Order: sequence, then C-alpha cells, then structure tokens
Amino acid sequence: MKIKQARAAMAHPAFCGIARQHLGELIEFLQVVRHHELSEATCGGHHFWPGG
Repeated sequence: MKIKQARAAMAHPAFCGIARQHLGELIEFLQVVRHHELSEATCGGHHFWPGG
C-alpha cells in the first residue's frame, strides 16, 4: 500500500470519526495557525504594519 492510499484510507470517517468536509476544514485551519506561528517566529514576534 502506498502512502497516498494509506492517507486516504485513514481519512475515512469510519477511522477518524470526522466527516471529510470537517476534516478538510480542520486541516485548513491548522495550516493557517501554523503559518501564523511560523511568521511570528521569523519576525521575532514583532508585527510590522504597512505604512507604520
């Protein structure tokens, strides 16, 4: 079994208990949070506002 097939199988609601739509929304949310955390880490936690 390939990784892609294994991921698809484990994403099935019978295994994870989350509907595919909700799982997709959760993944998108976590990607946004992770991006925000990484951008804060690279900027030293400083916020740079345009025109500021």
